[in-house]
Amino acid sequence: MPSPFHPGSIAAKPKSASVVDSVLGWLVLILLLAPGLHATSYYIDPAKGADTNTGVSQDTPWKHLARLQREELSPGDIVHLRRGAIFRETLHTSASGTPDQPITYSAYGEGEAPSLRGSDTFNDPRDWSEKSPGLWYAIGFEHDPGMIVHDGTTGRRIEGEDTATTPWDYWYDAARKRIYVRNDRNPATAAKSLEIPVREYTIAPQEHSHIVFQDLDFRQPWHMAWAGWKANGVTFKNCSFSHSPGNHLQFQMGARDGRVAGCRFDDWNLEDKRNYAIQAINEGTGPIDIEDCAFTATRAGGGEDHTAIMNDENSWVRSVRRCTFDGQHGNLADDGIVIWHLAQQATEVTIEDNTLRGLGGSAIIVQELEHHGAAPAVTVRRNRIEEVCLRDDLDKEALRLRVFTPASRVLAHHNVIRGSFDGRNDHFGIGITEASGVRLYHNLITGTDNAIHLKSSARDAIIANNIVTKNRGFGIAVQPGSTVVLLENNCFHENGGGDSQYVDLPASNLSADPQLQPDGTLAPGSPCTGAGRMLEEFSTTGAPNIGP
Repeated sequence: MPSPFHPGSIAAKPKSASVVDSVLGWLVLILLLAPGLHATSYYIDPAKGADTNTGVSQDTPWKHLARLQREELSPGDIVHLRRGAIFRETLHTSASGTPDQPITYSAYGEGEAPSLRGSDTFNDPRDWSEKSPGLWYAIGFEHDPGMIVHDGTTGRRIEGEDTATTPWDYWYDAARKRIYVRNDRNPATAAKSLEIPVREYTIAPQEHSHIVFQDLDFRQPWHMAWAGWKANGVTFKNCSFSHSPGNHLQFQMGARDGRVAGCRFDDWNLEDKRNYAIQAINEGTGPIDIEDCAFTATRAGGGEDHTAIMNDENSWVRSVRRCTFDGQHGNLADDGIVIWHLAQQATEVTIEDNTLRGLGGSAIIVQELEHHGAAPAVTVRRNRIEEVCLRDDLDKEALRLRVFTPASRVLAHHNVIRGSFDGRNDHFGIGITEASGVRLYHNLITGTDNAIHLKSSARDAIIANNIVTKNRGFGIAVQPGSTVVLLENNCFHENGGGDSQYVDLPASNLSADPQLQPDGTLAPGSPCTGAGRMLEEFSTTGAPNIGP
């Protein structure tokens, strides 16, 4: 018998054809079952498509979003919408992806992002009838559309004919299902583009999970852009949202692991009630992470609440990072970020590297964290806050820290707060109320009423290495019943009411000009270099300069 290692042995002979075929068969089966390898791409083009096409190539696109409802989408599938197209339909999701293979709705081609609109055009003069000179109406509105949009601008909502005084004033007549508009001529000829919402959502409320919406534009529903009910792992990436009577995005009813990244939000709550750009609410919704987004308000807001990001009853916004909030000198009429009544599972909250300016209300509110049993670690750091509380409402401050125990471990550091409204009400830089164990390090506060204000049993605060200069009131006010356990190495300068009220400053604190330079750094030789480390950190993280 030959040696097993001899070239003529069995071990050296090639495998039989049947064995090779069997192995290859298993390999093919494994490849066929591998996730994502059979993901399908679908294409939709309202200008060149046809719903009788296959829809699986750019050369054979479908025409309508509704055509998707006849397909059974699978994890990993991608729905491509033609750039430059306007879709006057509601997008209905029909299936869930998986964490590794989400279903994606995105864009293809060249040009502007595909625009999904809840509105129809009313550009035909026959759409309008004249009730009396200068007063026009359109019919057939089953619901209050919440707004009209002429050439990209919203009209002014009023209560009735008696208050219709300027062009594009409008109101809704529910009994007659009409929209009335004040204009000297037929509204269809007075604007190049005239749109009125007729669909409740741009994306229908969904319970489907692991969905990505990317590079899309959402506008003009009569209620809100999207509501996710128990929808887990939903991501909005590089999308834009504008002109919503209600919310733009609402994560609710236990939706988990939401993400909003690189999106732009403009003009929400146009019905002037209580609505938000992004809201998390109810039944343990969250965590929700928000990053690199922009929030602005072209039209002056109002109503009960016009906040940009709202962590509402029993939910969890876990992080807000690198976002800008441009209130347009008060058009964004309320707060920037509100974190309150967190869900019990919330373990941490981080608000960092954001810029908030021109807001009607507070920039950041952290309040009643433990209402549902949460005890999170909360960090508010490296945020730039300017020109806030412009509506002069009672009880508004640039940064509010209120009603929690030391279990929540709240830390605010390296924030720049410059300027709150000088009105009939006080607007503090940092207001601490009924909260224990707050730590404030390396913050700069200038141009507010009392820079740091403790009241209503705010206890055991640690306040160190802050620069507090040129505020209208006191540098620090510790009202009776409140306590500070550490107050050292802070730099106070030219505060209108004095450096402190109801508290003695230990010798480690300085009363000296910090010598801030226009670029936001300390001049060489500044006596406040200990507190000034905050400014050095800003210069290395790329946050905006303080400036004059």
